[in-house]
Amino acid sequence: MSKGQQQSKRMRSSWLYLAMMLALLLALCPQKTAQAAASSCQCVDYVRNRFHLTGRSRSAKDFGSYLKANGFTQVSSPQVGAVAVQQPAFGQGVSTTSGHVSVITAVSNLGKYWQITTIGANQGRRKTTTQYNCSNVGVTLWGKYPKTWGADKITYWAPPR
Repeated sequence: MSKGQQQSKRMRSSWLYLAMMLALLLALCPQKTAQAAASSCQCVDYVRNRFHLTGRSRSAKDFGSYLKANGFTQVSSPQVGAVAVQQPAFGQGVSTTSGHVSVITAVSNLGKYWQITTIGANQGRRKTTTQYNCSNVGVTLWGKYPKTWGADKITYWAPPR
């Protein structure tokens, strides 16, 4: 057997040993499914998990500065994939003390109004799913609102490219 064949045989043996050890480890350690590991989240937790962000922000209404510190850019109009930061004054079921954050999935331009659809946790919807380790994720079509609304009602934050 040549030197190259011996090295190849040793390498195959090493890979086989590694594969067997991994299989043994997986068999001995209980596994949690993603569904079982997920928990009910606040809206800020869902956005943090979705974009793999670290650190904390006090509440949804203060989330803009947190996003900025994490490389997000404030944009002037809603866009798919951006984070919507809704202030308590937004209305439509948004927390009157904390506000709400979620990710925009659709935007409708209705002349003088915007209407957005978002996905996020703790949006008060009955039909929910599990995403990004949050078991209470729902989709919401928000009522139309004036394009003239400023940062006292809603801001939009595009993720880093």
